[in-house]
Amino acid sequence: MILTEEQYKYICSSCDKLLTGSKDSVRIANDWLHVMRPHPIYFKKYEHIFHTKGSLITLIYILKNMLIYSAKIFIRLLKAINNKRTKVTVDFNKLNSLYISHLLNIDQLKDQDDFYFHQIPNKFQGNNKSLMLLINHTNEKIDFNKAFLNNKIIIPNTLSFFEEFMISKTLIMDAFRLALSKCDLKIKITAAVESLSPSSHKNLRVGIFVKHIIEKLEPDFLFTTFEGQPWERVVYGMASSISEKIKKIGYQHALFFKNQHSISRQLKKMFNPDYILCSGKNSYLKFLNLKFIDNNKILLVGSNRLHSSEFKQRKELKTFLILPEGDLVECLPLVDLSISLAEMFIDIHFVIRLHPITNRLNLLKLRPRLDNFYKNLELSSDTFDNDLERSDAAIYRGSSSIIKAIQKGLLPIYYDIINQPNIDPLFDLRHLKKKIIDSSDLIKILSSKQEVLDNQQKLIDNMKSYFTEFNHKELNKIIT
Repeated sequence: MILTEEQYKYICSSCDKLLTGSKDSVRIANDWLHVMRPHPIYFKKYEHIFHTKGSLITLIYILKNMLIYSAKIFIRLLKAINNKRTKVTVDFNKLNSLYISHLLNIDQLKDQDDFYFHQIPNKFQGNNKSLMLLINHTNEKIDFNKAFLNNKIIIPNTLSFFEEFMISKTLIMDAFRLALSKCDLKIKITAAVESLSPSSHKNLRVGIFVKHIIEKLEPDFLFTTFEGQPWERVVYGMASSISEKIKKIGYQHALFFKNQHSISRQLKKMFNPDYILCSGKNSYLKFLNLKFIDNNKILLVGSNRLHSSEFKQRKELKTFLILPEGDLVECLPLVDLSISLAEMFIDIHFVIRLHPITNRLNLLKLRPRLDNFYKNLELSSDTFDNDLERSDAAIYRGSSSIIKAIQKGLLPIYYDIINQPNIDPLFDLRHLKKKIIDSSDLIKILSSKQEVLDNQQKLIDNMKSYFTEFNHKELNKIIT
């Protein structure tokens, strides 16, 4: 089922009614109420609201999720039964800045700079005065009291039994409040059930753990990545509950997508950042127009994603790099297109570059032919830089990695799936990029090769508005 723009707006406004007036971190933790953007991955969980079979589909959806979530609450408590009250024993001296980022793979722990914040901690106050808390997106179990290189610790996937029990209890209580609220029946009942979801539970767990750290270290500055995720708002609320003096800073490190909602929606002051750091001019101007916070607290700090090195001049279109997103559901359409292209264009080489969080083995179970079945189709194990160097064009949907591909001189080709919303991060560059609906469309692109290659410099120049060069001097405005 494909949702219309009107339906998207209805979901946004309905969920906002249950969020915007709340002063409770438990309500803010409800994952379902934070509508990110009209993307198939994010919007699938809202489809039942508008299904043509109406109440029956909604009832099945709600009952199924209620049973699943209840079982997961029970399992979570069983796992935590031997855990003692969470006590942070890692001792860091003279820390003044706290950063919340993400662990996508275990190798990141060895890196000098954080994957998202890059040099911001070092340029702001120095790595020795900064603590990096990482939300674990891997399957690795890591002791949160173990310190890693450059003051990094991992936010645990389970707290003590008492804390896990209290999280579940407060979410269940809010589920009853949601069910009795004045709102569309389907919306409020779904929101009530989704209050019990593992995602809502995790959002609150992250907030509680960060609160423990803030109470122990008493930092003056709290930085988070800023994408519109509910855990960000929960963390801000937890910090505000301890001290109103702590400055909350959100780093908008990714692209600002069309019709993006939760990132630009104001909640109660305690759940909003005090400063927004923008990675590019486009997002900077959008935040200024939104009047999200005071304009002098919206800072254009730039990003490490802008590469000023000379691009490689492409003369042929012989190797195509495929750039799927991390979610397997969104990854499969691009993989299937790659297989179709490899079968049709045997003289062209296609390289699938998986997102770091995509499970390679799970993908191969679903598409076993990827494993050495085609001579001209490769599931890359090389570095991203090497894949860019050997490719001439990149086929993508919602992945922001297309920015770096363009900076390296690759031609961007958007895969537009019929009857699905446009999720192109470069939606405003219609005249410079190409579009493909099915594999046969590549014939037209190949036939207009020279026109395509002539756009290289224009495309690269445009990237400077998406990600600007890193300007650490802007960070001084936070302190003064």
